[in-house]
Amino acid sequence: MDSIDPVRTFVANALKIDPGQVTDTLALGGIPQWDSFGHINLMMALEAEYGIPVTEENVLRYISVSAIAETIARHQPA
Repeated sequence: MDSIDPVRTFVANALKIDPGQVTDTLALGGIPQWDSFGHINLMMALEAEYGIPVTEENVLRYISVSAIAETIARHQPA
């Protein structure tokens, strides 16, 4: 596996931050870039990259790196 976790890279790219800022415990509101606007950008990136629809339920569910990582793992080909 790469030294940089692909989920961390994905989140970092969506929030336009350094991957080193992305930890397993990072969540909505944890850094200035992950505010409500950053969260919507992240949700749009999830839809574009993984086909996960932007729904009210998903916006409320995917509020942490760990929740996003679990979802991405389920959407990866076996």
